[in-house]
Amino acid sequence: DGLNNIEPATDKADQDKADDGLLLSTLTLNHCQTGNMRVVVSIDTTAAALLPNGIGYLNVWLDSNRDGDWADRVECPQSATGATSTALEHIVIDQQVNAAALGAGLHTINVNTTGPVAWPAELAGKAVWLRVTLSERPANKPFTTFGDGRGYDDPFRLGETEDYLLPGRIDP
Repeated sequence: DGLNNIEPATDKADQDKADDGLLLSTLTLNHCQTGNMRVVVSIDTTAAALLPNGIGYLNVWLDSNRDGDWADRVECPQSATGATSTALEHIVIDQQVNAAALGAGLHTINVNTTGPVAWPAELAGKAVWLRVTLSERPANKPFTTFGDGRGYDDPFRLGETEDYLLPGRIDP
């Protein structure tokens, strides 16, 4: 849209005043568990026709450790079954959105995280950056299986990225 939506140096978020995808009140995060959220997707028939097979890709990143990037991973403690898991800051990886099947207009979709989410209690009071991208192709993955939200050198042709500065802990 031509506007710089964030100005990290001055800690200013939402400069376009139109973060319009994630329904923040639906965001459910618990440490080392899968999370859930609802996202509003606007589909334009002209843009949908340009998507390969009518499919778009939704990706979400959460700066769980509040270090200014979305590149980290956290080893979660063993579960009751003895299994360990890794929580990535790329919390939703390439969820397909079938624009062709949904059709034109606004649609609210349920989104589950791809795996467990790092959401440590000791950082509960600190603000956190969250990025949501809907695009015509899967996320850039410089770490082979997950990305850090930076996108490609060749920009997306369709979609939108929204950055949210969340005020602190979000409890279910």
